[in-house]
Formats: sequence, structure tokens, C-alpha cells
Amino acid sequence: MSKRKLLIAGGLSGLTLIGFGLLFASIVGGGGLGASEKLKVAMSLLDEGRWDVAGRIARDLETAGLVTKENAAWQYVQGVAKLKSVEDNLDTPKNRRVLLDATEHLQKADTLGFPTGYIGKGKYFLGWCQFHTYHWEQSAQQLAQVDRLWPEKRGEAFRMQVESQLRRSPPDLPAAEATVAAWRAIPGMSSAELDRISLVQAQLAFAKHQPEACEELLANILSESPESHHASLWRTRWRLSHATEGTGLSADQRATLLQEAADIASKLKVAADTPADLRRQASYLSGKVLRQQKQLEGALSTFSGARQSSPQSAEAIAAGIEEVEILVETGDLEESLSTLHYILRNIDDLQLYNELWMPVPEFRARLLEIGSKFRGAGEFEKAIALADLMALAFPLADSVRLQAEALEQWADVLASRPTDADSASQATQREAVRAKHHAAAVQYTRLAQLELRSNDYPDNLWLALTNFQQAGDLDRANQLLTDYLRHEDRNKRPRGYLALGKNFINAARWQSAIDPLERCRIEHPTHPISFEARLLAAKAHLELNELEQAIELLNENLSGSATALRPTSDIWRDSLYQLALTVFRQGDEILLDLRLNPSLELDAVQSRLETSQAKFIEVVDLLGGFVTRYPDDPRHFDAMYLIAKCHRGAAETPQKIALANTAIVETARRKLMQQRRQLLEQALEDFRSLRQTIAQRQESLTLPEQTAALIRNCYFGEADTLYELGRWEEAITAYQNVASRFLNKPESLEALLQMAQCHRKLGQDQVAQRILAQAEQVLARIPPEFDNHFISLTRTTRGGWSDLLGSLRTWD
Repeated sequence: MSKRKLLIAGGLSGLTLIGFGLLFASIVGGGGLGASEKLKVAMSLLDEGRWDVAGRIARDLETAGLVTKENAAWQYVQGVAKLKSVEDNLDTPKNRRVLLDATEHLQKADTLGFPTGYIGKGKYFLGWCQFHTYHWEQSAQQLAQVDRLWPEKRGEAFRMQVESQLRRSPPDLPAAEATVAAWRAIPGMSSAELDRISLVQAQLAFAKHQPEACEELLANILSESPESHHASLWRTRWRLSHATEGTGLSADQRATLLQEAADIASKLKVAADTPADLRRQASYLSGKVLRQQKQLEGALSTFSGARQSSPQSAEAIAAGIEEVEILVETGDLEESLSTLHYILRNIDDLQLYNELWMPVPEFRARLLEIGSKFRGAGEFEKAIALADLMALAFPLADSVRLQAEALEQWADVLASRPTDADSASQATQREAVRAKHHAAAVQYTRLAQLELRSNDYPDNLWLALTNFQQAGDLDRANQLLTDYLRHEDRNKRPRGYLALGKNFINAARWQSAIDPLERCRIEHPTHPISFEARLLAAKAHLELNELEQAIELLNENLSGSATALRPTSDIWRDSLYQLALTVFRQGDEILLDLRLNPSLELDAVQSRLETSQAKFIEVVDLLGGFVTRYPDDPRHFDAMYLIAKCHRGAAETPQKIALANTAIVETARRKLMQQRRQLLEQALEDFRSLRQTIAQRQESLTLPEQTAALIRNCYFGEADTLYELGRWEEAITAYQNVASRFLNKPESLEALLQMAQCHRKLGQDQVAQRILAQAEQVLARIPPEFDNHFISLTRTTRGGWSDLLGSLRTWD
């Protein structure tokens, strides 16, 4: 073009702008036009593409108070002007919020009745807004009449209708097929519109998992067609999908499809005329292909580029998640968290998130899976950091739940880790576990409040209170249990009653524990939890010395009836052991009562002694089966020790009967003494066998403190039984072993005192005196830090021992 023509064209343009400016000034300034006339001008300006001027007219009319919000024309102008202002950049949440505002204006205009001559346009623009704000059903309804009311936009309206029907959850395939059929039935369509129909039919075939039909339809679209780039994109999509969805293809067939997808996407990316949004989508699909081909480094680079090219687009979000998953897979957890922060920060509002590549439920599930992998790798701090990031875009409840789960699992992992044998390390570990459970409980409580009206509320309360239990905060747990029992379904209440009973038992509130446990047992007699409720109630009755009630409950668990437990059950095993302890308590208390009441009549004494002995023998029978059936139970050695104690306790009966009945004939006396000796010999064998077994398995035992106490008790039991058998020399040796083993500890005093007693029995009083003097020296050497151990390990305090040894030194 010549310089002269350029000057003429420039001048004409300038005159046009000046004229338009004068027109705009006239409209805005009044110029004799009323509000209705101004809105008509504004609508004409919209038709000409001058949405900015039209929008200004509508805003000025509102500011001047010349229109109300019940004016359909004003609502139409506002809506269309706003959608036009953002239609070229819908990836940002800010612009999508403008589109939501435009939707409200157009919906109001629709309710009032679109202006005459603008019904088709109004419905089209409203459907367009709803389509781009992901209201699929409403969009399809609004666009259904556009082909008649505004034929100019017929093809675009049909396309959005079909896509809306396909993007519903689940897709409305019959409606999409009917829409395509109605579109194709229109006569006299251009080749461009026919290509557009083929494209949406291909999308429909893709949704129906018909790759061959999809490819055939796409092949009809020539490279010169405006739809060719879209066709290439869908050819890539179906190949990628078909290669990964487990269609029974061989590895070679899948590899071929993936390579074809890679080639098509690559050409689409580099083509000069590819629209920017399709170039971005092709880049994302290229990354998907590379990931499927296990080319992780290339996939990372491609996804990163797609993510950063348009950070708030659907492709960027989907590419970012793929990128994070690869980073987690390759162990770069720090970078994965940084990328997640970038992704979630750019979502801004989940309601405005484009689900084109990844629906919200899938998005959420993949984030939770990443969190699960963090936890599986022991990276609990990173899992909690991910939970914080989720709150940037997802409901707060998701973030809180993930934090709670991470903290709870963290506590379990800490609890399972081996520690040094010293008490300080174990105490540190226990405190760390307690702190994590308490933090988890706080988060679960918060979650329950956030989901107060959901069906998950009782379950969230349950998780909170069980973690408070683990943390030892029984008061908080009990508070939540009260609320839990008020809201939980009846069939789940037994676990609440049981938990409340456990809490009271752990707090040594035995009577308080019985009430919820009884409610569980009585209101839900056939519920599996009722068995554990009986067991715990029996323990509470035992602590309250209500032994008959305890035994009755335990026998119900062990009854062998059709509704009772079986020996393979842990509760059956625990009930058996608890029954043995309770029956032992009965037998032991009878002996104690006889010592405290020596004036009972002979018949009463003999009857009670025989009852006591029967109880001890019953315990031997119960625990004999326990020891045989459960060799790996942690209480195996305790059961063996209790059997030894029962044999020794049963041996008291024949001796006491013989002593109480001075008129007994000699043969009966000898028979009683023989029975006593047999029981003591059995007890001696029991103590020795247990001590030797523990010594053989010492290295494999996991409770050294408990094992040490058992060994000590076995040594004393063995020595005391030898003493009662009158085998003084052997008893002296046994007590000497104890004294040496517990040198300069409170236990050694008991052993030295019993050694002195043995020497006196042998008539060796001088030796006995020397041993008592030795005991006084040992008492002086016992460190002060053992002062609190005297009462628990011996018969008296340090001062009591000083007095006792001093008095014994005055023996004649």
C-alpha cells in the first residue's frame, strides 16, 4: 500500500474513532436518550463487539439510578459485557468468578424475559456461561433451542450441548446421541459443520470405549479443516486411553499405540497454526505418553513445562499431579511438596476448577494416595505438610483427616520401634507415642466438629476417643464417649460401652466400670463385644473382691455353649487365665482368713482348708491346659509360676488339718504328711523347671524386668519349698544362691535370714549368728536409692529390718 493510501486510511480511522467518541459522549452525557434507548444502543454495541462501551453504559445507568435490577435489558447487557470481557482467558479463577457473575445477570434476564429479538442470543450466552462454569445439565437445557432461535451459533451450541451431556457424572450417552442425531438431520450444512459433527461423534465413541469408531470418524476430518487440530488431539487421547485401560492388548500393541500417540502429539505441539490451548493440551498428553513409556525424566520435563505455561489451566493442574507422582515414585519428596504447593495455590476455588482432565473425586483420591505414600515411607512430617497444603483448595475436613491419620500412624510406628533396654529410652519412646496419639485425637475431634451433621460424625468421635485413650487422657475420652453413645447407631453402641468400661478400669474406678460393661452385656447379649465386656467386668469384680460374680461371668465365656467363645479366641484364652487368677484368690483368701481367725471350730477349719486346697488344685487344672495350649502366650511363664504356687499353697491344707486336730490318729496324720510332702515335691519341681526354662530362653525374651522378677521368685520359691520339706542343707545352698544373685539389694536380706533359720534347725546357732551379723552389714551397704523397694520386695522397711536383725541377734 502506498504512503498516500496509508495516510488516507489512517485519517478515516481517526475520523471514525472521533465520531464514535462523540456518539459515546452523547449517550453517556444524556443526549436526550432515555434509559431504554440507551440500553438498546448498548445491545447494538454488543452485537458489534463493543462490549466495553456497552458495559460502561449499563454501569453508568445503574450508578445514576436510572434502572432497577428488574430490567431484563440491563441484566442482559451486564451479563454479556462481563462474559465478553473474560472469554479469551478462562483459565484464571478470577475470570471464572466474573463468568459466574455474568451467569447471574443472564439468569435474571431469562427469568424476567430476554429483550425482544435477543431471546436466542440470551439463551446462547447463558448456556455458554454455564458450560464454562461446569454446570452441565443447565447448560444443555439452555442451549437446546439455540439452533432455532439463533441459527448463526447453531454449530457451537450443538457442540457444547453434546460435551455437556458427556461431561456429566455419569455421562448421559443417550442424550448425547439424540443431540448428535438432531444436529446431523439439519439439511444443507457446510463441510466445516459436518467436520464439527464428526468431531463430537468421535468424542461420543471415545466415551463409549469404541476406539475403532473414534478413529474412523476422525479420519474423515481433513488436514485443511478448522477442526483438524482438535481431531489430532482426540486421536492422541484415544490411543493413550486404549493403551492403558487394560483392553487385553499385548505389550507390543500397547507400545505401538503409545508411540503413535507420541508422534501425533509432537506434530500438534510444533505446528505453527496450532491454537495455544490445544498446544498446551498436546503437551500434557505427551507427558502422559512418556510416563506410560517409563521415560520418567522426559515426562517430568514435559509435565513441568505444561504446568508452568498456564499455571491455572486444567492441563497445568493435571500435569502437576502427574509430576508430583513421579517425584514421589523417584524419592524426591521435598520437590514433590514444593510442586504441590504450586498446584494447589493456583486452584484458588475448587468450585471453579476445570475437571476436563481430572474430576475432583479423582484429584482428591490422588492427593490422598500421595499422602499415603508419604506415610508408607515414614515421612510423616511431609504427610502433615501435604495435609496443610490441601486446605488451600479442598474442604478443611480433608486436610484435618489427613493430618489425624498421619499422626495416628506415626504413633503406631514409634510404638513398634525397638528401643534400648534402659528405662529412660523406653520412657522417651512412650512419651513420644503418647504425644502423637494426643495430637491425632485433637485432629479427629476437630474433624468430628467439621462434619457434625454427616453420617461419619460418630466414627470420627470414635477415632478421637480411642486416640485419647492411647494418649492416657481418659477424661477427654470419657467426655467424647458420652456424646458418641448419644449419636451412634444401636448396633455400634457396644464398642462405646466397652471403651467406657476400659477407661474406668484403667483409672482404677472399678465400680464405675461395671455399669457400662453390664449395659453392654445385658442390652447386647449376642454381640461379639459382650464377651470382652464380661471379661473386663470380671476383672473389676475381682478388684472389688466380688469373686463369685467374677467367676460367674468368666464361666459364661468359657461355657462351651453354641453362643460362647472357642479356645482359638483371644478372649477365651484371657478368660481362662483370669478365671485361674480369681480362683487362686479364693483359695489364698481362705488361708489368710484362717490365719486371722485362729479360734474357729475344728469342723469349720477343716472344711475351709479342704475348700482352699480344692481351689488351688482347680487352678492347677485350669493353668495346665493354658500352658499346654498356649506356649507362646506372654503369660506362659506366669502361669507356670502360679501352678508352682498352687501346689505349695495346697500343701498347707494337710499340715494345718493335722495341727488343728490333736486327736487325729497316727495313720491319718502320716497320710496327711505324705500328701503334704508330695505337693511340696511337685512345687519344688515346678519352680526348678520354670527357672531352668527361663534361663534357656533368656536371650529371646522381650520383657527383661518381668523375667528378672520371675527368676527371683523361682529362686525364693525353690529355697522356701526346700525349707518346708526340712531339707535344710539344700535350702541353705538355695538361699545362698539368692543372696549372691541379689548382692547388696533388699532381697538378699530375706535370703540371709532364712539361711540363719536353716542353720538353727541344724543346731548350728553360732553359724546362724554370723549370718545375721552378715545381714546387718549387707543392710548397711544397700544404697539409699533402694529404700522404696524394701516394702515391695521384703517383709518390712529398712528401719524395720534394722530392728528385726537386732532382736534376732539376742537368740539364746
